[in-house]
Amino acid sequence: MIAAQLALLLAVLGTSPALPAQALVEPSVYKALAASMTDETYVLVVFERDGLGDGEARTASIEARRTAILSTLSETDFRPVYQWQHVAGMSGYATERGLELLAKHAFVERIGSDMQGSGQLGSSVPYIGASTAHTNGVTGDGITIAVIDTGIDTDHPDLIDDIAPGGMHFLFQGTNVGTSFEDVIGHGTAVAATITSGGVVAGVGVAPDAKILPIQVVDSIGQSFLSDWVAAVDYVISAAPSQTRLAAINMSLATTVSFSESPCDSTAAVNILLGDAIRTARDQSILTFASSGNRGECNAMGSPACLEAAIAVAAVYEGDSGREPIVATYQNFFGTSFGDCFDPTTAADQITCFSNRSASNELAAPGLAIRSSVLGGGAGNWTGTSQASPQVAGALALLLQGTDADVESCLTSLKLTGQTTFDTCGPNPPPLRIDVAAALAAGIPFVSYCIGNGGDQMGCTNCPCGNNAGSDQRGGCLNSAGSSALLRASGLPRTSSDSLRFEAKNLPASAAAVLISGANRLPANSAHPCFSLGSGIPTLGDGLRCAGGFFKRHGLRPADSNGSIGSTNRGWGGEDAPPPGLIEQGGFTAGQTRQFQVIYRDFMHGTCTTGLASTQAVSTTIVP
Repeated sequence: MIAAQLALLLAVLGTSPALPAQALVEPSVYKALAASMTDETYVLVVFERDGLGDGEARTASIEARRTAILSTLSETDFRPVYQWQHVAGMSGYATERGLELLAKHAFVERIGSDMQGSGQLGSSVPYIGASTAHTNGVTGDGITIAVIDTGIDTDHPDLIDDIAPGGMHFLFQGTNVGTSFEDVIGHGTAVAATITSGGVVAGVGVAPDAKILPIQVVDSIGQSFLSDWVAAVDYVISAAPSQTRLAAINMSLATTVSFSESPCDSTAAVNILLGDAIRTARDQSILTFASSGNRGECNAMGSPACLEAAIAVAAVYEGDSGREPIVATYQNFFGTSFGDCFDPTTAADQITCFSNRSASNELAAPGLAIRSSVLGGGAGNWTGTSQASPQVAGALALLLQGTDADVESCLTSLKLTGQTTFDTCGPNPPPLRIDVAAALAAGIPFVSYCIGNGGDQMGCTNCPCGNNAGSDQRGGCLNSAGSSALLRASGLPRTSSDSLRFEAKNLPASAAAVLISGANRLPANSAHPCFSLGSGIPTLGDGLRCAGGFFKRHGLRPADSNGSIGSTNRGWGGEDAPPPGLIEQGGFTAGQTRQFQVIYRDFMHGTCTTGLASTQAVSTTIVP
């Protein structure tokens, strides 16, 4: 057994990374241990994350590092609870000696305490343009959204036909895990119905034909732990392949403490782990929408909304409703989870005073008196950012059904077409209120077309070395590591305010790569200069001859040790490049569509002698 573990470690981990001799142990851990009656305390262990890789390689690396760590601990030193498949960490009960051993291990980066959180408690459907989509037959059909919350009322008339198989609960720091998810509080039921209510009792949801995968992480008295949230996201990633296009997670939840850091991933071990889970989900085309919270803080919010890979959603008013609330403050009406504030006047697209704001805020949706389902088969009004977040998740489902785009492209479209909001609180720009009808009418700015060998798909290239990706695998040609390199677009491709940016992943470590764009798809002929060994990408400079003619070259970048560009190093465009941006640099005008693609050096293609491989193409439409 030990020999097999060592062989796995050598194959997956390679040489041990250069790490500090002692992992960071958060002071709260020692405090909890000192107060413990059992001489042990529940802790979260963050693994060293360098060199984990992606996809199956990442999963194998996580398992190997966990095996290596646990092999040095006895059952009396550390009792593992959560052993996540996709998240670089674990939870369990550690003694003083166990903490000492964990902290000294080369593959342990940080040890911290768990945190607690809670839920963040239609007329909005027409206001965000969803009813226009419904009229045109776009209802979210074929899309699944995971709702991580208090569970769901499984026999509510508005939801009974919308529950996907595979629901779960993760409670009490992993001591209660199972397949039931019946809601006894009502929060998760209201959130789910905001997305997909059939309109039998309450109003029609934003995406009434979408499916909901219910995951319960809040117990019957409202208690919830972040290690259970990590487990829930980890489970969703594993369950996604068995679901009908699981494209989003909604987390109308927040920690009981707020963070002024934006992003807040590095503030605590639990945020590192939850951020890792949400980033891994996003890397697998599952976006996480999180309510910004209701304390009315001007430059802070709870987790997960403050995490880098999450999309934080604030609440707006739909129109002039006078003073809100009509008397006293929101806290007087809804309790201490709401800010002690009121808005003396209100107007359409005004950010509510109870919404938490920070630089993490990206989008907004209505959040006052949203009609939704309640326990027992009824309907009621709900107020809070908890109701704003699922509206954005539902909007994503509509765009995914209404276009052939990927999730990142649909998210960008919501930002490009979002309506301006206004807010008097804090220095951060107000988030954009979603407008589904405008997003559908405007089309999608980015589309990643290539799946498998590309075939005749626009923007795709048949792999010149016969190294096609799997028939259902999105990305470019398989490289020497057996990975399908991916190109991701972000930002806004506007001529007026260009923030278009590209990053790449799954390249060979330290590979030289060039971003090019063309008016047409790249040629499939392997004899073309794009793919000839002589044209290549030299060690220094950029000698790619195929970037002439109707191709434009946008710069050479080296991949980092993990095979990524734009994560730990410079990407292309956006904040990584001084003015002009990619749009002005390329001389592009509004209405143009460009096929962006990365070609990179990769010598190990078996019998192939081109020495080059490519990502998939990303079709980008320039807007004013």
